[in-house]
Amino acid sequence: MSRASRLLTLLQMLRGKSRPVTAATLASELEVSERTLYRDIAELTALGAPIYGEAGIGYVLRSGLFLPPLMLNADETEAVVLGLRYVDQRGDEELSKAAADAMAKIAAVLAPRPRTHCAIRPCCPARRATASPTTRCRSMCSARRSAFRPRC
Repeated sequence: MSRASRLLTLLQMLRGKSRPVTAATLASELEVSERTLYRDIAELTALGAPIYGEAGIGYVLRSGLFLPPLMLNADETEAVVLGLRYVDQRGDEELSKAAADAMAKIAAVLAPRPRTHCAIRPCCPARRATASPTTRCRSMCSARRSAFRPRC
């Protein structure tokens, strides 16, 4: 993996985490030494990435300071999130990972209000081969409404 590719991968890994991640964990996932990881973090920080770290705690990428908001309206956000959740639950391992990565990227750049939709509980409308179009539509609408209720 080239250095540029590794730096982008590191940013994506940090973007997808809500809690601090240790240097050892990041280095292991990137298959590099911790020393290389420290140099990569220093490089990204010098380039303006808001990466904060504390010894023994780990690194975190502060959101909202690095990427501009993605301008999706509520219906567009619901459509994208519902589709990604469906793929995450129904796809093979590789496709599920791609859906989760896409969700992390979208959540990182959404404006604050729509970002809450990325924390919805999983929704997986059942596929019904024998159901009529009306029944399928009702099922999807019901799943959509339940998916976007706030978590308790």
